[in-house]
Amino acid sequence: MKLIWVPMFLAAGVACLASDAVVEPRYSGGTPVDVRGTVTAVYSVPPGKAMAGVHATIKTKTETLDVFLAPHDFLSLLKMSVAVGDELRIIGARVNGDTILTKEFSKKGTSIVLRDPDGSPVWQNWGVPAEQPITG
Repeated sequence: MKLIWVPMFLAAGVACLASDAVVEPRYSGGTPVDVRGTVTAVYSVPPGKAMAGVHATIKTKTETLDVFLAPHDFLSLLKMSVAVGDELRIIGARVNGDTILTKEFSKKGTSIVLRDPDGSPVWQNWGVPAEQPITG
């Protein structure tokens, strides 16, 4: 009986290692946050990695946070950029310690909503044409 189970467990382990699936943190599983701070760094995580897109390092009065905003192309579409020195207000969910998934951010009086009320990214279906009404 052991000979049957060992190969099955090995096969399952190899399948997991071979999987290229990217595991994204869930917004709904995070702790709600509303913070203000100064951007000290901006960087991009490449496609194919968890939380691919634009990140900003934010220094608040008490801590330094990694803030995931959105894919670069989506922010460009909205004509919104983030640079070192910008003062931001971030509303989102804290996941993985010091990482925040941004639901909404404000910069110089402009507020950008990046997630639906349920936490789903609004860019999830961007570029997908709206359904056309049937006429006839």
